[in-house]
Amino acid sequence: MDDYISEKEQIENLRQWLSENGRSILTGLLLGLAVVAGLWYWRPYRDRQLAEASTVYAQLQDAVDLQQRDQALQLATKLDGYWRTPYTAQAALALARMYMDADEPEPAAEQLQKVISSSRDDVLVEIARLRLARVRLYQQQADTALTVLGKDSPPKFAPLYHEVRGDALLALGRGDEARSEYEQALATLEPGVVDRSVLEMKLNDIAPASPSTAAESGS
Repeated sequence: MDDYISEKEQIENLRQWLSENGRSILTGLLLGLAVVAGLWYWRPYRDRQLAEASTVYAQLQDAVDLQQRDQALQLATKLDGYWRTPYTAQAALALARMYMDADEPEPAAEQLQKVISSSRDDVLVEIARLRLARVRLYQQQADTALTVLGKDSPPKFAPLYHEVRGDALLALGRGDEARSEYEQALATLEPGVVDRSVLEMKLNDIAPASPSTAAESGS
C-alpha cells in the first residue's frame, strides 16, 4: 500500500513539474530543432557560395593576367555579392596588382586599404599591409610606409616586415636603423620567404656605422 501511495505521489509530482516547466521544455525543443534545421540549410548554402565565388575569382585572375581591366572590374563587382567568402579580399589584392602593373599606385592603394579595413582573414590583412607599404615607398612616401607597417612584425611575415621597414628607413636617410631592420630580417629568415642574397646586398650597401653610433651601440 505504501509503495502504491509513493508511486501515486511521484506521478502527481511529475504532472505538477510538467505543468510548471512543460512550456519551457517545448520552447527549448523547438529552438533545438530550429538550430538543426538552420545548419542543415546553411552548410549546403555556404558550400555553394564558396564554389560560385571560387569560379568568379578564377575568371577575375585570368582577366587581370590578360590585362582585361573592364572584365576584371565587372567580376570584382560580382564578387561583392559573396562578401562572406575570402574571395572578395583576394579579388582586391588582384586588382591592386593590376593597377600597379599599369603604374597606377593610388587605385592600388585603395584596394589594399579595403582589404586591411574589412577582411576578417589575418593573413590577407598582413599581405595587404606589406603591399600597401611597398606602394607608398614607390610613391616616395617612406614615412607613410612606416606608419602602414607599424612597429610590430607578425611572426609569419617578420623577415618581410623588417626588410620593407629597412627600405623605408633607408629612403629617409636613417641608415643605422635600416641596418638593424635588415639584420633582423636575416635573423628571422626562413627558406623561400625572402632572397637572402638580396638582403645581404642591401645590408652591405649601407655605409658603415659612424664611430659615435658604434660606441653608443656597444655601450
